[in-house]
Amino acid sequence: MPRLSILLPDGSEKTIVLPKNGEYFARIGRDEHCEIAIPSPSVSGEHALLQYKDGGYVIEDLGSTNGVKINGLTPMGPAALYEGDDIILGEVHLKFSEEPVSLPVSETDRENSKEESISPAMQNLQQLADQATRTARKNYMWMALYAVLMFFLALFAGLTYKHYKVTGELLPLQWLGIESPKDALKSLENQENQENQEEAPQE
Repeated sequence: MPRLSILLPDGSEKTIVLPKNGEYFARIGRDEHCEIAIPSPSVSGEHALLQYKDGGYVIEDLGSTNGVKINGLTPMGPAALYEGDDIILGEVHLKFSEEPVSLPVSETDRENSKEESISPAMQNLQQLADQATRTARKNYMWMALYAVLMFFLALFAGLTYKHYKVTGELLPLQWLGIESPKDALKSLENQENQENQEEAPQE
């Protein structure tokens, strides 16, 4: 039979045997009217809903303050429970299993047990989340590079237009170490005038 073991922050623990039938559901919370009452200030009055659905148990957050985590991850909606799943409600740890189990006593043992008992479904979810994070970071990097490139292109276009309005030249060739056609023509005219002055007879 499925079992839900509860370890409270004060070190006390209890185990609840869960039936396998389609009509079973239990509200988990701090209020006494909940089917599974947990006297802990970190647990909301009606924290989560546990129910037997489609051949297995499913847990769903009921809008609690501290949320629900399964093996360190926060599900986006109702989440199926698998053998060895570690459920955290505030500061309270719950262990779901098909056989009687006791929660680890020490924090180190609890962390090791949680890592070893991660279900295949949660591992796949973690891999998808990691892949989505890497893809998002890669896209952000390319977007940043594109933004920097567009900034420099806009700056170059602005300076080119300003140079054209002042000098009438389309490109500021002096930036490239090339003499502009106007400057070249002026240099040629100055050189010819100088030669003419040197060749003119002196009176």
